[in-house]
Amino acid sequence: MGSKKTVSRYTTKSEQGTHSFEIVGYRLLTKSIDVGKFIRSGTFAVGGYDWAIRFYPNGDVLNETCRDYVSVYLELLSKNREAHASYDLRLVNQLTGLPQSVLSQVVEV
Repeated sequence: MGSKKTVSRYTTKSEQGTHSFEIVGYRLLTKSIDVGKFIRSGTFAVGGYDWAIRFYPNGDVLNETCRDYVSVYLELLSKNREAHASYDLRLVNQLTGLPQSVLSQVVEV
C-alpha cells in the first residue's frame, strides 16, 4: 500500500470599498439638530454586507459637554450578520479640498 497525502486550505476573503458622504449645509445642520440626534448616509455594500455611516453633528450622548464634538459610526445594516471591518474616516478640508484622516480603526461588528 502507498502513502496518501492530503492538503487543505482556508482563504479569508477581504474586500475594499470607498463611500463618500457629503453633508451639504453643514453649518445649518449643526444649528438645527440636537445632541444625540444623527443623520445617516445612504446604504452602501462592501464585502456582501450593507453598511451606513451615522453622523452626529453635535455628539452622540445626551450631554451638553458633547456639543463641541462630532461623533461618527460605521453601522452594519445586514441583519443577523457579523463582520470584521477596518475603516479610515477622512474629512475634507473645505479650503484646500484635500482629505485628512481623522480616525482609522479595526472593529468587529
